[in-house]
Amino acid sequence: MSDPLRLATTADPQPHDPADPPGALRVALLAGQGLPPAYGTDAWVALPDDHPGKWVAVLLAAECWRRYWTPDMRALRADAAERALRVRLRAMCRDLADGRDWRQHATAPSYAELERRRATPPEIVTVACVEPGCPATYSRPAHLHRPGTPTPRCWHHTDTAGREVA
Repeated sequence: MSDPLRLATTADPQPHDPADPPGALRVALLAGQGLPPAYGTDAWVALPDDHPGKWVAVLLAAECWRRYWTPDMRALRADAAERALRVRLRAMCRDLADGRDWRQHATAPSYAELERRRATPPEIVTVACVEPGCPATYSRPAHLHRPGTPTPRCWHHTDTAGREVA
């Protein structure tokens, strides 16, 4: 557990400012008071109202509360929450992935197959429009060209909905 006194006294923006609460806290500690009981505990309540340790605990609690809402501390808490969320999500994904053999349910190519396909350029097939006398040709990957299926007409011979124009 981190020492709240060290946190409150080591990051002073202006260490020589007498109005700075950590400066007052440091003076009380250097006077031999030691670390006071935490604010709100039974030991703190048992101290007399004029005891310097009671006031040091109040100052320490106030400084901790003030620094709790500074932009740096808010960003630090947000980062910690995001890290914790990522750890939980990673663990949850591992649990889901380990609970089943997903290879038997795969409907798409594996990552290795996709990498193999990316490494070799596709074979290109050039086909002509089926309309007689039309000079348009299509170039497309060979795996999309299936022999025996009708070749699509060029854009001159189809309307905007893809229907053939007579």
